[in-house]
Amino acid sequence: MSLSSGGNLDVTGDVTGSTINADGDTAAGDNAAIGYTAGEGLILTGQGSTNDITIKNDADTTVLEVATGAVNVELTAGNLIMGTSGKGIDFSATSDSAGMTGEVLDDYEEGTWTPTISGYSFTQQVGHYRKIGNLVYVQCFIIIDTRTSGSRVNMGGLPFTSTSHHADGRYPLGVGRWTNLHNNTIALYPFVASNGTTFACDGIAASGDSLSSNLEIFGDDFAASFGGCYHAA
Repeated sequence: MSLSSGGNLDVTGDVTGSTINADGDTAAGDNAAIGYTAGEGLILTGQGSTNDITIKNDADTTVLEVATGAVNVELTAGNLIMGTSGKGIDFSATSDSAGMTGEVLDDYEEGTWTPTISGYSFTQQVGHYRKIGNLVYVQCFIIIDTRTSGSRVNMGGLPFTSTSHHADGRYPLGVGRWTNLHNNTIALYPFVASNGTTFACDGIAASGDSLSSNLEIFGDDFAASFGGCYHAA
């Protein structure tokens, strides 16, 4: 350890101590410096050919890098973990729309779910979902073994409870190619109802010109795929 003529303390080896105080800002051109100001807090600066700042763990593994001349932060190991529910990535700096209610991306999930219908048996029932914030995209494919008589069919198992829809209380879904509809049904209107984990199907009969919830829609060996979005509560 030596004190240079410029007033800098030159250290070779480890520094052992309970506290190292820094009470001034760092300056451009510093090779490596630790500083502190009341406005900025702890300041780390560096001059490197690859990274200006590199933070390592006790195993000498790099966990955070700030590339030389760049303003981006790169995680080189592990994930960025939100330690508190409701926290996320804040995009408020990009706000440019009237009526904005929030710009924090606070959730992301993906997984599987199982569509169910009370009283029905299936030969196939598979579903997948992706949730970004409170927007949930779901898709599923079902094949019913034997139909059960009755009117509107309510299918359960959605991965998240829906919130209230501002319009007619429904989130419309799409339906792919279907087979074996019952009762001469010529069109399907699947939708997620508000405040629940079910979706249903209304239909139009061959002799009708409007949607009905009183059709026995699904026949034996009915098969179809459904998909669409709704808002989670």
